[in-house]
Amino acid sequence: MAQKKDGEKNGVISSLFMAHFIILFHIIIIGVVGLLVLFLAGFAHYITIILLAGFLLIGGLFYYFYRRMKNEGKNIREILKSPMFEGRTVEVSFLGGVASLKIGKSNDAPMLSTNEINYPKLLEAPDNSHIRELERLAGLLEKELITLEEYNKAKEKILDSFYLER
Repeated sequence: MAQKKDGEKNGVISSLFMAHFIILFHIIIIGVVGLLVLFLAGFAHYITIILLAGFLLIGGLFYYFYRRMKNEGKNIREILKSPMFEGRTVEVSFLGGVASLKIGKSNDAPMLSTNEINYPKLLEAPDNSHIRELERLAGLLEKELITLEEYNKAKEKILDSFYLER
């Protein structure tokens, strides 16, 4: 039997190690999925207790807030009229906004407006830009910000560029 080269031996050994790593990673993935199923099954089994504890916690916080307001002799209106909340909208939200309560003035603009007409924005024609430049130049001459010579030179430049474009 002929001897194999070192490169071929390393290739076979590396292939065997790769196969073992693939099998090992599959076993790890199956184990993680199994643990996930056990955890979620336990979570589903105790979901009523978890929800009941959450509702009791929220109810306890409301009771604490109500008792504190009653002891201080204030109601919600007086609390919201304090300088800290004046002119602001207060929003209380639970569970990331699933349940929310908004108190105060709404500064939001109406979503639909029937009085306003939005015309589409248009680009100006190239001919208009030369006219506007000449009007600006004439305004500068009237205000005596430029001399007559500067006016004539600038006017010639504008008109030359206008005729070159056509």
